[in-house]
This record gives sequence, C-alpha cells and structure tokens, in this order.
Amino acid sequence: MAQKLSLVVLFLTCGVATAAIDVRGGWQVNMDCGGYATATNFFNFDENLTTGEVTPLPTADCGTVTLLGAPVVRMESCVATNEPGLVAGTTFDLPATGYATSSQTLEDAVYFPIAGCVVKQILITSHHDATVIDGGTGVANSIVGTLTNGYVQMYDTNGLLCFAFAGPFTFCSYEMFRNDVAAGSGITVQPNSRVSVTFDTVAAGGTAAVTPLNDPAAEIPANFQLLGGVLPIFYDVSTTAAVAGSITTCYAYDDVNQDGIVDGTQLPETSLQLLHEEEQIFVDRTSSIDTVANVICAETTSLSQLVPGAPTGSIPPPPPGNPDDVPVAGIKMMLKRDGTGVEKGAFITRDKDVIQAPLPGGPNDPRSVGATFEVVSAAEGLATFSLPAAGWAANNAGVFKYDGALVGGPVQKAVIKPSNRLVVKTTDTGIALAGAQGTVSARFTTGDIRHCARFGPTTVVKDETNRFVAKGALAAALIDCSDAALGIASPGGAFLD
Repeated sequence: MAQKLSLVVLFLTCGVATAAIDVRGGWQVNMDCGGYATATNFFNFDENLTTGEVTPLPTADCGTVTLLGAPVVRMESCVATNEPGLVAGTTFDLPATGYATSSQTLEDAVYFPIAGCVVKQILITSHHDATVIDGGTGVANSIVGTLTNGYVQMYDTNGLLCFAFAGPFTFCSYEMFRNDVAAGSGITVQPNSRVSVTFDTVAAGGTAAVTPLNDPAAEIPANFQLLGGVLPIFYDVSTTAAVAGSITTCYAYDDVNQDGIVDGTQLPETSLQLLHEEEQIFVDRTSSIDTVANVICAETTSLSQLVPGAPTGSIPPPPPGNPDDVPVAGIKMMLKRDGTGVEKGAFITRDKDVIQAPLPGGPNDPRSVGATFEVVSAAEGLATFSLPAAGWAANNAGVFKYDGALVGGPVQKAVIKPSNRLVVKTTDTGIALAGAQGTVSARFTTGDIRHCARFGPTTVVKDETNRFVAKGALAAALIDCSDAALGIASPGGAFLD
C-alpha cells in the first residue's frame, strides 16, 4: 500500500500546529470477515498528537475468534510485531505502511471446514485502513474501516501448516469502540455496537470488554429462546476497573419495521428478557424495554455472562405448515459479482438431524425428478435454477451429489447429506444485485421435499451493490417453505412484505 503523508496545518493566529485526532487509550475491535470469520480483539494506543504517530501497547486480553461453521473460541495467546501507525486527518493506518504480523494461538483447537483441518494456531499479516470518527471534538470515539490481510496461515495441533490464504484480501471490516472506564459516577462505556454498560460508581479506572461466546456459563431456563443465529450468542461482560453500586447493561435488538416482533424471530419485543449469570444460574434481571429505540436493559451488582431472549410461551402458535417443507438454519447465503463481471452464489446449511435427503429410488430422488434451487430477494424478486436429473449421483450412504459439469448451466455443484448438510454453489447470482437486497431467502426442491431458509436483516454481514452476504439464519424464521412464507406473491417475484 502506498504511504500516506501526514499533513500538518498551521493556524497562524495561534502560532501552533493542529493536533492529530486523539486515539490514545483502550479499544475493543469487532471484526467481521464476510461470513468466513468474526473476531473480537483489543488495542491500547499511545500517540504523538503533533505527528499523529500511533504506538500499539501490549494488552492482556487476546479476545476471541469464530471460523465459519465453528463455535466462538478464546485466544490463549497473541503476539504481534506492533509497528507504529499513523493518524492523518481522519485517516487511520496501522501500521503506517505495509503489514504487521501477528500469531494467535487458540485455547481449544477447532475444525475449520474451509481449511479441512483442526486449527490450533493462526498466523496473519494485516493492515488496518480506517476512518477516525470524533464528532468534531478532536478525541476519537470510534474507528471504522477495512482489514487487509497479506496472508493467512493456519496450523494444526502438531504445528503443521494445513491451510493458507495468499492475499491481499480486503473482505474483513471492523468497528473499534473505546473501552476505557474512567473513575467517577454514572460512567457509560460501549465496547460493542449492541451492548453498553453504565457503572454507578468507579473508584479506579480500567477497561471493559463485551466478548461474544457460544458456551453458556450456566444452564438456560427451560422453554427459553435465545437471540442469535445458528449458534446463540452469550455476551461475557467484564471490567478491570474497581466498581461499586448498580451496573446497568443494555442490549440493542432488531425490529427494523417496528412491527413489535424481533426481526428473524416470532418473539414479541415486549416479552424480551436479559438473563444474567449468577452462581451458575441465569436470572432475569430485566429493568426496562424501550420499544421505540429497541433497547432492553438489565440492572445487576456484578458482571458475568448476559444473554437476551424470551420465554417460548410468548410466541403465538404458527398456522400449520406444509408437512413436506423443511425450514432450516442457514449457515451462509452469498451472492456476489466482482469487478470483471464474474458471479458466484452459495447457500450452505448444516442443520443436523433436520436435513431430509430423498429416499434413493423413491419419488423424490433427484436422479429421476431433478431439483430446483430458488433465490428470493426482497428487492429484486425471484431467480430459479434448474438441476437436471442427469447431473445427479448418489452413494451407498444416501448422499446425493450434483455435478454441473455433466449437464452445463449455472449450478456448479450441490450436495444433500441426510441429517447433516445441504450445499448449493452457482456461477450466476440470478439477480441484478443493483443495490441492497434487505432480505434474501433460499428454497431447494426435490420432488415434494422443500428445504428453505430466510436470511433477514439481523443475519446480514454485507448488503451492497454487487454483494450480499448473510449468515446465521434461524429455522424459526419460517413456518414452511411456501411462496407466502418466502414473500413471493407471483411467479414474477413481486413481494408481499
């Protein structure tokens, strides 16, 4: 990357140089890599306010990482080269030029499907290119930008290289929020875009962290539905500050259309609760729900895991759906077109014990009846892909595989594995991708069996011209796979919602 020059402007009336925007202090970094991975990391910066040079300082917390298809895992250790960065105007570069190198060792090795191996260590070269947001105060309150990876290397439990990405890649975006906790009364910090924490009294300052996890610290009450995608999220809230008195933690939930139902669920927002882990029991500590701002708060006197959700008894019973329909939890939906016009599409679900493969030789066997894959965009309508019978094969385990090379057409491959997974990959998006799609659904039909998933606003990772990426669709978002459930009002793809 070309070096960016720091411009120093002199105010002649004062005779002093304009200071760089102040980014000194602690930061929580919330990273999203286009559905391939997410991470929570922490920075602590010092800065020369005259030159804008930023010096990364050591931090005690290495954070967490989530690889596609795997649970959130904490990082056991992290080592970085920590080259200086630069603030120039509202532009933030770390390092100032080139790449920094970091090594991250996971507490627990995890299987990464794309890598095809169990990953224990990740070696990365990276460059942060961002915009500093200060609201005109001269002191940054957030930093938003893109992470460019020079390379990513993954090592197994024996220390052997098992997978590598050769960059540069720019599909990772992030938001940094300040996580410093100052001494005083009524101190609020928001390290995460969804979660804020207010301390009644802070005797000695420190930092706060809001870390997403998948493993609960206690047993979830019976008949309680958690918010989140395929893997529910528990927010581990912690601080190094010395605090006393009440602690108010607030969570921002999604109800974009303000219909009173939490997006991606059937939960009425008035039934939401914030559960707080106390001595290995989750206790309802909800103190308020703002249905206009879509924020729920809990009041406690300690910090631990916090989880939003609602009793399932609050969900109105759905009308009966088609018994042959199988709504599934979708891991990922991706539609994209690159600068040369090359298109790719992918739909992935690994909803175990739910996927229904056709019976070999039965009336729904795609080797006889073929299959259909449909993409349903709230903005641009319906696209239909045919998977002819001649492209299908099956093995003795009842796994069906489609090879597009045998018959031609835009569907590259498909896999139906009983009680395990359904995957479809295409070389055509089927829709224009002229702008944001809002919601995208997928339906896969073999004979009378229809699998479907709806990726609503809460699942969206990237939604822009030429790219839609979403992950973590809930099976509960659909009652069946009918046109009405998916929002199709006509074969042309007009929508009801």
